[in-house]
Amino acid sequence: MPQKYLLFGLVVICFTILLLTWMVRDSLCELQRSREILSWWHS
Repeated sequence: MPQKYLLFGLVVICFTILLLTWMVRDSLCELQRSREILSWWHS
C-alpha cells in the first residue's frame, strides 16, 4: 500500500514541476517579446 502512495506522490510532484516550468517559460517568452518590442520602439 505505501508504494502506491509513493508512486502517486512522485506523479503529482512531476506534474507540478512540469506545470510550473510551463508557466515560467510562458512568462519568460512574454518578457522577451516585450523587450524586443521596446528595443525596436527606441531604435
